[in-house]
Amino acid sequence: MSIDPGFTRGHGHPIEGVPWSRWDYTSSPTALGISNLREFQFTSIPADTPKGDKTNWSGEILTGSWAHVALVNDPATMSTTMYVDGAPVLRNATDTAGMAFNSDMPWILGADWVDDAATGGWNGCIGETRIIDRPTTPEEWLTQRADLSDLTVGTAPEGMLQADVDSVLFAGTGFPGADVTVAELVVSSGMSVRSAGDLSGASTVVEADGSWQIEVTSGLTAGEHSVTLTQSLGSRAALPTIVNFAIAEPATEPVDPEAPVDPSEPVTPTDPSDPADAGESPDDAAQADPAADSSDDLAVTGTDATVFWTIGAMAMSVIIAGAVLLTVMRRRAQV
Repeated sequence: MSIDPGFTRGHGHPIEGVPWSRWDYTSSPTALGISNLREFQFTSIPADTPKGDKTNWSGEILTGSWAHVALVNDPATMSTTMYVDGAPVLRNATDTAGMAFNSDMPWILGADWVDDAATGGWNGCIGETRIIDRPTTPEEWLTQRADLSDLTVGTAPEGMLQADVDSVLFAGTGFPGADVTVAELVVSSGMSVRSAGDLSGASTVVEADGSWQIEVTSGLTAGEHSVTLTQSLGSRAALPTIVNFAIAEPATEPVDPEAPVDPSEPVTPTDPSDPADAGESPDDAAQADPAADSSDDLAVTGTDATVFWTIGAMAMSVIIAGAVLLTVMRRRAQV
């Protein structure tokens, strides 16, 4: 039950002609509402109706918050006890065996019933309601529903992890028997959207002592990760806890030119006459030997050119010597 913050204290409206020790016979035999002092008030007539009405009052109830109210009528103890959020109130009813019933007078929750009409309601809400045919104990009430919001994460990766990380550990406390599941969010950054989905699916069950841990060894890719940890029981799940971390990119190792050669790798032999193998560029070779830049189909090497010019010079010398000798012999014949 919940009381709206706008509720204000007021004065009761006594019904004229009804003694304080008796019940207004136009009212319902059982009613749960809010008193003029902002208290939970439960009024009921026991099975022995001549005893008149029996009433339970709580302490003052704060507005704007929900409260669990349980009313237990126990014929064995001849009592009706009110519990607010699992704790019994001080002003309870005694000498109440059973509860009266009148087919023409309904039981009212949140108001009263006077002169065949609902009255005295309050500005508030009523949630789930159960009426049980026997006395119950706190272990059977809705207050015992598991509180899944108590998940804690004491151990989790954070910041920038090394590129060679091979596992990350999540650990904490939760509700015994509940499931804790890891899932990865869709991360938005500016205009780009990255959906990792690498770590999703890992899960565990909270131990009896309330502890849990999950070790993830797969899906640890480089980049940013936003991971949710959610505690659940069946179809019920609490709001997730978010953990953010990142994994560094693998470093690229530079090649050392002076590093020893692996003898297992094949070595290509070099040709000393090839300028490329001798550490000489084709342009350097062309400048050292102009004939190497010839446009002929067959390039002339430096050695072949030297032999050619030597033979030509010797032939010219022989021709000139023969011509001189022939001239001398002709002059001698004329004399």
